[in-house]
Formats: sequence, structure tokens, C-alpha cells
Amino acid sequence: DRTAAWRCYQRVWRRTKDGAAANNLATWHRDRGNLRLAVAWYRRAADARDGDAHVTLAYCYYYGLGTTKSTVRALRELDRADRTSDITPYGHEEALYLRAVVRLDRARRSDFAAAMSLLRQAAADGDYPEAEAVLADKSIDVVAIASPTDTHSDLIHRAAAAGKHIFCEKP
Repeated sequence: DRTAAWRCYQRVWRRTKDGAAANNLATWHRDRGNLRLAVAWYRRAADARDGDAHVTLAYCYYYGLGTTKSTVRALRELDRADRTSDITPYGHEEALYLRAVVRLDRARRSDFAAAMSLLRQAAADGDYPEAEAVLADKSIDVVAIASPTDTHSDLIHRAAAAGKHIFCEKP
């Protein structure tokens, strides 16, 4: 029962001020379309030293989701995420990508060079930001398609044509 889960997270938050409880409450509000309350809970999670919550807040500020759109505030949250030790590798990579998007959006030549550097750094761990690179890599036998649903059919056909085994949760 979702209401019981919400009550449980509320109790945990009140007793411990745990960032994970705040994140769960933020997600609960986000899933119900109450973005303003979601942002408020992400702020509490970030204040509880949750680095990934800083990245989520940066997205909210950059795109104006549940708050006023502000590139400056987005960059400030990304700086805070960089300074925290409590950030997952995924959160760190997402912060690099978002910082690159912000720089590209600013459309200045110096920002473009910095953005490309950030994108190369984010991709240095061997992941593939583009499907073509995965499909062309002969050392990869299996692909998992986790893209938006409307792209699944095209990606499945391209992966099959490249001789890959395919895992896709929603065809």
C-alpha cells in the first residue's frame, strides 16, 4: 500500500533525517505530479548530504520542474554534488552530462570546448551514449534496450541486423 509506505518514510525522516527517506518521499510526490513538494523533499535529501539529490535538484532547476528555471542554481547544485563524498558513480556521471548540456546550451565557443571535454570524461568508463557505437562493437554479444518505448522497435531491428542478442522489457 503506497499510503503505508509514505507514512513509513515520514516516520523514518522525522526520526533520522535520513536522505534516503527524503528521496523516497520526493519520488512519491513526483509520481503524483506534485513537483513543488518533490523539489522540497529533494532539497531535504541534498541537505542530508545525498549527492545524487543535488544532481536531481540541478535537473529541476535547469528544466524548471517544480521550481523556477535557473541555470545558475543548476550549476550551483552540480558544484555541491561534486564536493560531496555521498554520490553514486551514476550520479557523478549524470552530473557530468548535465553540466555539458548546460554549457552547450549557453552556446559560447569556450563553453562548447568545455562541454565536449565533460562528455568525453563522462564516457570514459566505457559506456555508450549512442546506439551505433554499441552495435558496431564486435566484442558485445548482448544488448539491453532501455530507451523510451517509442524507440524500441527501431533499436530491436538494428540490433538484430547487427547480430546481437536482445533484452527488452517492453517491446
